[in-house]
Amino acid sequence: MELLEIMSRRYSCRSFSDKNISRDDLEMILKAGYTAPVGRGAYDQILITVIENKNLLNELDKTGSKFFNGKIKKPTYSASTVILVSAKKSENDLVHYCNASCIIENMILMSANLKIQSVYLLGAIEALKKDSELCEKLGLGREYFPVAAMALGYDSQDNNKVIKNNKIKTMYI
Repeated sequence: MELLEIMSRRYSCRSFSDKNISRDDLEMILKAGYTAPVGRGAYDQILITVIENKNLLNELDKTGSKFFNGKIKKPTYSASTVILVSAKKSENDLVHYCNASCIIENMILMSANLKIQSVYLLGAIEALKKDSELCEKLGLGREYFPVAAMALGYDSQDNNKVIKNNKIKTMYI
């Protein structure tokens, strides 16, 4: 697929099937993340955690649901895999958000190329930041903090026919 076509077919999936992603596809998605630009080349400041453990995914949902006051029961949308990008705590955490966004976007595009759907997770990660016990279970310890995440898998609704043609107001000066 051409890159622009991949971008136009990518959408935020919020209803995943229970079908697992193959290890080869997951490795391709991770490699895409590894190629993302990171400020000052500080790749050693980043930690990527692949969460496939059902118990940990359920705990993440429980923590996220509390954050949403129970309005969203499964903030990971029942995905079989969540990829969490964390960073070492530093004086300038803002750069980590930029880095994580680039990493996640690369992985989202590779997922779309492989016909695997995804959604950028925000609320669940904001909730995770406040749950030190779950952060510990996810191996972040005191050194790393959660920055961004994506859920990925196969769409239970089979909405793979989406083609976007969005317009954003643009000014040329």
